[in-house]
Amino acid sequence: MFFALIFILLLYSPSIQNLTGFVPFKTINETRSLHSWPIISLDTAIDRTLFPQLENCFNDHFGFRSFYIQLKNQIDYSFFHWSKQAVIGQDGWIEDISVILDQQTALDNYSDDQINRTVEKISLFSQKLKEKGITLLLLPIPLKSTAYPQFFENISRKSPTGFSRFINRLSQKTDVHLINFLTASSSESVPLFYRTDLHWNEIGAFRASREVTDLIARLSHTVLPKTPSPSLRYEKFTGATSQAMGLFFPISETAPFHDKPFSACGGQKFPATSGVPAPFPFAMTYRAHPDCSGPFLPDTLLIGNSFMLYFYDNGFTDHFKNLYTIHDLTHFQDTLQNLPKNLKYIVWQFFETEIAYQFQQDSWWKQLQN
Repeated sequence: MFFALIFILLLYSPSIQNLTGFVPFKTINETRSLHSWPIISLDTAIDRTLFPQLENCFNDHFGFRSFYIQLKNQIDYSFFHWSKQAVIGQDGWIEDISVILDQQTALDNYSDDQINRTVEKISLFSQKLKEKGITLLLLPIPLKSTAYPQFFENISRKSPTGFSRFINRLSQKTDVHLINFLTASSSESVPLFYRTDLHWNEIGAFRASREVTDLIARLSHTVLPKTPSPSLRYEKFTGATSQAMGLFFPISETAPFHDKPFSACGGQKFPATSGVPAPFPFAMTYRAHPDCSGPFLPDTLLIGNSFMLYFYDNGFTDHFKNLYTIHDLTHFQDTLQNLPKNLKYIVWQFFETEIAYQFQQDSWWKQLQN
């Protein structure tokens, strides 16, 4: 009798939990939108799609669903060193599995002809800018599994990789200025990416920002004021890739962070600049602090994605009197038609995953036909 009661309790506990929520627990953060319960009326009652909708909603919301998913995910990871959501590398390095299987693989399978056509479009974009007196700087960012393949030996890659072939071809173009972050990452003793997140860490962002400002300073013959390199500190960090794995105990790392030093701008802390809203298609304009006397780098436009957001608190913006930004690439095709007056440089930061996808949108390059 006792075991029968236990069996019945276990059988109906998901339904009881779904109705009452008597056991409080944190739901997992899924990388999709869950189905919503449909509003049932006389019309929907005879709709043939109602029952599939109800089934989908039940599958997304039944009691203890998050618990069971986390339990399975934790068993897969702890006992089999495997995850449905991530590629498990060595020494705590993980990478989103969809990024690897779809986006990285797509670029690795690119033919040399496809890479050449992409590079030629970038070169033509640079030439169009030169006609307007603007110099283009390129900052391509590799996936960390590309930058640190020694930690992802379980990922089968073509050699050379698509990203390496793209960088090699791009470096042969004399009309573009390339900042090769792939080389920088391999020469640093401190990792420049988070182990448990897609992005570079503060060290990587600072190294890249210094490369950019130093290059613009050389090209514009500007002597920048000396700013000290920040000191390092290490803290526990759990990245978004780890959190998306849906574990009871998410994978954490001890990640390097910067202690922000004072800038050369009147003793102001990084960042000394302040952002103000900018007209379409720009996100923000960063203007120098009143106590900053310069010298400043010429007016510059920064185009990028979530990686460039790490620039905003490491002193990068303090080197410019005016720094414009474009973060929403939906309007990239309008760039040449909406350049700010007196603009001298464009820094285009893009990610390895964009090359085989966004770069192939015909709408992006229609501006080159004008």
